[in-house]
Amino acid sequence: MRNWLSDSVIAGVTVAVVLLLAAMSGHAQAPAYRAPRTVDGKPNLNGIWQALNTANWDLQGHAAAKGPVPSLGAVFSVPPGLGVVEGDEIPYLPAAVAKKRSNQASWTTLDPEVKCYLPGVPRATYLPHPFQIVQSQQNILINYEYADAVRIINMGAPTKAPGDSWMGWSNGRWEGETLVVDVTSLMENTWFDRAGNFHSDALHVVERYTPRSADTLNYEATIEDPKVFSRPWKISMPLYRGAAPIQYAILNGEKITGITTMWMDATLDTGDILLQREVPIGDDDTTGTLIPKMAAAGAELLIETLDRLAARNCPRIPQDHSKATFAPSITPADTEIDWNEPAGRIRNRIRALSPRPGAFAMMNGRKIKIWSAEVREDLPGQPGEVLAVTKQSVDVGAWQGALSLSEVQPENSRRMTAPEWARGARLAPGEKFD
Repeated sequence: MRNWLSDSVIAGVTVAVVLLLAAMSGHAQAPAYRAPRTVDGKPNLNGIWQALNTANWDLQGHAAAKGPVPSLGAVFSVPPGLGVVEGDEIPYLPAAVAKKRSNQASWTTLDPEVKCYLPGVPRATYLPHPFQIVQSQQNILINYEYADAVRIINMGAPTKAPGDSWMGWSNGRWEGETLVVDVTSLMENTWFDRAGNFHSDALHVVERYTPRSADTLNYEATIEDPKVFSRPWKISMPLYRGAAPIQYAILNGEKITGITTMWMDATLDTGDILLQREVPIGDDDTTGTLIPKMAAAGAELLIETLDRLAARNCPRIPQDHSKATFAPSITPADTEIDWNEPAGRIRNRIRALSPRPGAFAMMNGRKIKIWSAEVREDLPGQPGEVLAVTKQSVDVGAWQGALSLSEVQPENSRRMTAPEWARGARLAPGEKFD
């Protein structure tokens, strides 16, 4: 993912116009792409991926709508979307239509997502959260950020499930460049989206993951359920290799980020710029607080872009690729605090990785996730050394300055104030983080 530069560094986030054009182009015939190979010669799908669409709201095309809590305004309103269903029709049996409508009318209480249940397949793929594919010769593991859901895809001889489960039973095989996954034994308790689209315990899903560039996969899922649908039907969408422009804007100490709408190009994030809007980054902003601000700005910019495209007065500005910077995926190595960094940089890391995956430090062999901290310039000390334990904070030395930790979460424990943790751990000045 690339960050776009104007007067100051702007972390570019491609919003719905790009997604709209990407979705349309996803149905076009693309040149054959051969993915890099693993040691056993199979397409290498390893990495962090995410769908960037509104399918979790409604698989079918839908207009913008007010959210369930009017007082929240646009914060939880329904964004518009083109839909990902082939033909935009879900072939319900007549008896199932009434249940779908009932689900939709009461989705805020009935949707399994509201109850924090595991999402099932295929919904886990297009929830607005990334997931990681870890590939080996015998199995492929998919680890989803949402609810810590996990799937193991058996790549050997097909096996049968011992029973139904939330994420089902997955047997995989390769068809050329495509990973084909046959998913059965799914519980009936999951939905396809917030619009109330549902299935029974007879659900059978066949997924297809096909690399189409170094940073994109084409995802297809054919859905069959004779108890609910009159025929099989299919969804398809692009998946993008996970990248972190918002996180890197905070990590790098930027004061301004932004939203860009751009024209779809053959490669990722290289199309002509249409419109841009700056979004200030506050000193206390985290990724968790910045994303809603950018979503709101993105919605406004999208409307303006569509209006100007319709009026044929929207600019198309070729990018100056020499001014592009890159925001690669966050890796596990990025989440560990290095006390030899400047205190300000460490605080930015904590903010950038909050709420997930979080920044942590090791003490006595245990992970300590750090939720919030402030920079102290007046406390000399060695990097990683506990300088003071007060009623308000735990002060730790860094390369330049120190950090006053205010909120932490010890491994296998709850979130708590840093002094509360220090009392329980009997922490004293002079001790050091690993």
